[in-house]
Formats: sequence, C-alpha cells, structure tokens
Amino acid sequence: MKADALMRFMSSGSRSLEGFVVLLARILLGVFFAISGGNKLFVASQYKIMYETIAGAGLPFPQVMTYFVSSVEFVCGCLLIIGLLSTWCCIAFIIDMIVAIVTVQLATIAKGLSFIDWLDDFLYLPEVMYIIIFLWLISSGPGRLSIDRWIAVRSGLLDGVPND
Repeated sequence: MKADALMRFMSSGSRSLEGFVVLLARILLGVFFAISGGNKLFVASQYKIMYETIAGAGLPFPQVMTYFVSSVEFVCGCLLIIGLLSTWCCIAFIIDMIVAIVTVQLATIAKGLSFIDWLDDFLYLPEVMYIIIFLWLISSGPGRLSIDRWIAVRSGLLDGVPND
C-alpha cells in the first residue's frame, strides 16, 4: 500500500470496509441477542435468573416481563441477523438496554464517586456500548446484504440513491 493511500485510509476510512463492518456488527449482535434471548426462553435455569433479576429490580409483572424481554431479544436478534426490520429491532434493543441500565446496572456503580469516576464506570457498562452500536446501525442502515435493503430496492425507495 502506498504511503498516500495509507494516509487517506487513516484519515478517511474506507467505504468498502464500512459495509463489511456494518454486516459483521449487525450479524454478531443479532447472534448474541438471539442466543441470549433463546436461552432465557428455553433453558429453565436461565429463565429463573432473568425472572429473579426482573423481580429484584421491582419491575411490574415479572413473569410477563421475563417472557416479553426474552422474546424481544430472541426475535429481534433473529431479525437483525437477516437484516429485516433492522431499525425497529435496534430501537427495541435500545429501549431494552435503557431499562436494564436504569433498573439494574446503575445500582452496580459504586456510590460516592467523583463525576469523572462515575462516568467512567457508567461508560464501561456493556449496555451503553450496545446503545452506541445500535444508534450507529440505525444511522448507517442495515447494509447491502440485508432483507431491508432488498425490500427498499424492489419497492423503488432507493431510486437515485447511490449504492453503499
């Protein structure tokens, strides 16, 4: 790679690599949440842990909420893998992550920290990073290799829009 091409890549990135990374992020997050939700739905010990977490957080109707949250993770994870309803799935996951942060994760951060130390611990929460990645996926779109893109092309929604 020539020096000028390397400098251009270092300062501007690569659109061709970006498409691959979007695909990779979408599929891997989908797999992660599909497995996590599936385990909570279909493995009794995992269901019990999820139920106890939701009940302990004081959320109403813990049994219903356990099935609901687990189902959202499983279904939206599966849809994210194939790139169908990607934006809606990311929105559902963002809401799920916000609820997890507010009801469970904030309590894990030590009390009496300075603002900077509290912020450091807060930003270290995996749910915060998931939110950032889901916001990125919403803004970048699900990528070329998605059912959402296929539907958009077939329905004429992408006329005059350059391919990514």
